[in-house]
Amino acid sequence: MNNDYTKYLLKELFTRTRPSLWKHIIDVGHYSFPSGHAMISLVIYGFISYVLAKEYPQYKKQIYAATTLLILTIGFSRLYLGVHWATDVIAGYAAGLLWLIVCTRNLESANTNKLSIL
Repeated sequence: MNNDYTKYLLKELFTRTRPSLWKHIIDVGHYSFPSGHAMISLVIYGFISYVLAKEYPQYKKQIYAATTLLILTIGFSRLYLGVHWATDVIAGYAAGLLWLIVCTRNLESANTNKLSIL
């Protein structure tokens, strides 16, 4: 199951309307819950940072700090633009974290199951 399908399945399941507190700066469609931007940013940037931290362990703290800042900024931008409620972003992060855990576990199991030629 790919991440876009998961995102749309969740949106159709909850059918939560977007906030209408003020006029949106951008035109968005579909339902609000969960935030797809929050979910996908956590999965993609989280996975990239995981791989980079494995490759460059001496920079692990800096990699994770920069990634956390980027992901939080993306979530805040969804609130700032008025297209999501805070709970939408938090739920997007939660779903993204679950998906990221699945991805990293699969990568780890694929690496341990490799046959060594040497």
